[in-house]
Amino acid sequence: MLHAFAFVRLGLDQVFVSIIPTNIPSQRLFAKLGYLPDEGPTARAFADQDNDLTLSLDRQGFLSAHADILPEITWTFRQSKP
Repeated sequence: MLHAFAFVRLGLDQVFVSIIPTNIPSQRLFAKLGYLPDEGPTARAFADQDNDLTLSLDRQGFLSAHADILPEITWTFRQSKP
C-alpha cells in the first residue's frame, strides 16, 4: 500500500532505500518488492554510511508489476476535526 500511495497518489518517479550491508533479511525483502541496486548519486545521497547498500524502485517497474491489482485500491481520506 505504501508503494501504491507513493507512485499513484503522490506521483513519485522513484523510491530509494539504504540498508546496512549485514541486514540480509531487509535485502531479501526489498529484492522481493522489486528494488534493484542503485549506486547513482541520488540513491547514494540517502546512504547513512559510506558502506550502506542503496537500492531503488522506479514508478514504471512498480506499476507494470502490479497493474492487475492497482485498480482495486481505493483511497479514502478523513477530514481533520478542528
